[in-house]
Amino acid sequence: MVRQALFAVVLSTVAPQAMAAQASPELPPGVASEVAQAWLDAIASADSIKIRHWIERYDPEGDVNVRVKRMLETAGRTGGFNVVKATAQNARQITLRLKSRRDDGQLELELEVEPGGRAGSFLLKPVEPGVNPLDPSPRAPPEVARPSTKPLPLSQLPRALDQLIGRLVQQDSFSGSVLIAKGDRVVYGKAFGLASRDYHVPNTLTTRFNLGSVNKLVTTIAIAQLSAAGKLSLDDTIGKFLSDYPNSSTRSKVTIRHLLTMKSGIGDFFGPEFRRAAKEQFRTIRDYLPLFASAPLAFEPGTQTQYSNGGFVVLGAIIEAVSGQTYYDYVRDHIYRVAGMRETDSFAVDDIVPNLAMGYTTEEQQGSGRHHNLFVLPARGSSAGGGYSTAPDLLRLSLALQHGLLRLPASRDGPLSQMSDRLPPIGVAGGSPGVNAFFFVNPESGFTLVVLSNYDPPSAVSLGSKIRTLLPFGPR
Repeated sequence: MVRQALFAVVLSTVAPQAMAAQASPELPPGVASEVAQAWLDAIASADSIKIRHWIERYDPEGDVNVRVKRMLETAGRTGGFNVVKATAQNARQITLRLKSRRDDGQLELELEVEPGGRAGSFLLKPVEPGVNPLDPSPRAPPEVARPSTKPLPLSQLPRALDQLIGRLVQQDSFSGSVLIAKGDRVVYGKAFGLASRDYHVPNTLTTRFNLGSVNKLVTTIAIAQLSAAGKLSLDDTIGKFLSDYPNSSTRSKVTIRHLLTMKSGIGDFFGPEFRRAAKEQFRTIRDYLPLFASAPLAFEPGTQTQYSNGGFVVLGAIIEAVSGQTYYDYVRDHIYRVAGMRETDSFAVDDIVPNLAMGYTTEEQQGSGRHHNLFVLPARGSSAGGGYSTAPDLLRLSLALQHGLLRLPASRDGPLSQMSDRLPPIGVAGGSPGVNAFFFVNPESGFTLVVLSNYDPPSAVSLGSKIRTLLPFGPR
């Protein structure tokens, strides 16, 4: 079985009274519904015996003890899930919209059951990103939005962070780098753990980490630049630039605005076909299109919001069509160089790159312990995510945005050419097996927070959320 989870939000822990179960829609008939319901019941029980029984019955691959521990952690964070929506593709495939019983955090579960009743593929992913850069009033992920710890004076922050992160490192729960800056002054910057466990190479502040979906912010900036130059409009359709896009309905109905705001109805590419495919074939933006471009839209564009990696791949293809450059060359020339991000790029897995962190995951493979994530990575990342950067380079991106060298749209509804004179708060995150990144900018207080990790989610997001509660932001 193959499992992959991309987390752009982290589910928070709140008071027990918020855990009350709500009525969920009845699942459609079929073996996939039976397996999904059994998983929901096991998570809701928070019972290790029931969880172990589900794993052994439906998904016995991998180290059972490790899997039980991870499912118990999910149960503890969420209190179980309520089903918001259930869609069965057939008796063996189902998609569920799930909401945590502890808060409003939502995930989507895609489940495919093999003949014999075992789970052939099991994919959990966020319904929407933690913060949309096009939203004039971005909201932080739930745990970030509800601080539970009193902010500290800057003089006390380094010692408190050393203690906090030290405990996580001792528990082998975090490996990566952490940088906090007030304006351009770094108030905390340290690295922890190993970039290579094989060769005992330590992480440093100049270590390059996989960013996951943090690259979506870069893609958004690129679209803003091209619009400001009059080369595209937010209301242009896909078909204006990609006349060969295979789905005619998508080509004529979906606009750039829909793609940016996750309202396109275009699905994900991290499905069964991607998991079965040889990852070495994904080296250009267009290499990803066959994974989803011919599929029907999940809903009428503009009527719903659903997290879409596929939509941001399409944005990358539009950037290429408009600029005449590859996506990778465009963002290198027009974003990374402008911001002074010399250590940032989308490297291929077989490139020889100095100071690159190897990702380590406990997912996907038989046996306990952490192992390389190379077997689940595409050969090269895309406009939806998977590039590499360092903590100092992300600070440079923050400063370029705060100083107006790079701009974001004024709002998701206004003309994209009207750039905002006041940068809104930005909070983006990304992750996959062995990859987790957290990037937050508060322009009002001048703080930038970067947490990069080469461990599974939510290693960076969870730590970043805790650190935010300690920062003396002042007015929010």
